[in-house]
Amino acid sequence: MDQIRLRPSVPDDLDLMWTIHRDVWRPLAIRIGTWNELLQAEMFKQQFDPSIRRVIQFNQCDAGFLDIIEGKDFIYLQNFAVSPAYQRRGIATFLLRNILADARAREFNVILCVMKENESARRLYERLGFHEAAEGKGIYIMKKENRE
Repeated sequence: MDQIRLRPSVPDDLDLMWTIHRDVWRPLAIRIGTWNELLQAEMFKQQFDPSIRRVIQFNQCDAGFLDIIEGKDFIYLQNFAVSPAYQRRGIATFLLRNILADARAREFNVILCVMKENESARRLYERLGFHEAAEGKGIYIMKKENRE
């Protein structure tokens, strides 16, 4: 059976996380004409925060990352990227179900953003009960409510 888990990020993860970020987002961004490699690399480096980043491991291999920010009554999934080499194996679904179960038990809402071009991710989020809460330039803000 496949093992999927999250481990804390450390500063040495930066290069690997950048590679995953680039491999995931570049094809989508190129389709809409917004990819600038140097700018993206610099922004990624500046925004790298090991205190909120979790590295996704699949069978003990680093397969992606997830930034989790917790508020008083919500969980915000800021960045969620699974390397193309590990996509379509149920990793995102497994992690999201666990996060949603934890949020439900704590009566926390879960919020995330998805690029409008990323239709497969949006379908996954909708399947798991997220709905569109707002719309921005090129993104949908999606929410799964867990409070009565």
